[in-house]
Amino acid sequence: MAYDVSHDGARARIAAVLSSWGDRIQRSVFECQLDADELGEVMGCLEELVDPTCDVVQVFRQCAGCCAERREIGQAIGVQQDPYWII
Repeated sequence: MAYDVSHDGARARIAAVLSSWGDRIQRSVFECQLDADELGEVMGCLEELVDPTCDVVQVFRQCAGCCAERREIGQAIGVQQDPYWII
């Protein structure tokens, strides 16, 4: 998800919502792994915060194959897909 939000307060609240659902990969870009129900919940929260006359939130769906083919250059740290435990 990526956003461009004019007002500082709304921007901070949107970042907080997205932080609880995913990982920030740039200042206004989050990577969230959501099922359909979770996406609906996130979108509902965002609709309450976004001023549609001057703000935008964009959601880009990527298939597993597209995610697997992602390439990064620089300081980017990819999100680990499968969590594991070290005991």
